Amino acid sequence: MITRADKNTPLLNQDQIYSDFLINLNPHPVSKDIVKFINERAVARSIRNLLSTNRGERLYQPNIGGDLSNLLFEPMTDGMSTTIYNLIYNTIDQYEPRAKILKMAVIPNYDRNLYDVTMSFMIINSQEPFTLNIALDRAR
Repeated sequence: MITRADKNTPLLNQDQIYSDFLINLNPHPVSKDIVKFINERAVARSIRNLLSTNRGERLYQPNIGGDLSNLLFEPMTDGMSTTIYNLIYNTIDQYEPRAKILKMAVIPNYDRNLYDVTMSFMIINSQEPFTLNIALDRAR
């Protein structure tokens, strides 16, 4: 068996600041390793999970979550867009310390009956901003 020493050198791991893995622990079909997301993709998945979780859903952490699902059944107005904006901003600010929001827009899409959320954020210890687009729609 041949092992490669350069595979585990610190130089390769310096680019990887944050990493998360899929909760179902399914292996990659080719490499058979657990699929993981690194840096921007890991933080973006975390933000999506926070916004899709309602408060009280997580055991032992009942306060974590965006609690947006009830607001999506309210009439679509500019005031509701502002409320959703504030809730998203506060949720990320409080529960995702790896991300700092630079700018965000919550725009109601009346034709598709959803809110389009576009946010640009910086990841701590990173130089580049990252843009995330989320469609918040009603799920029954």
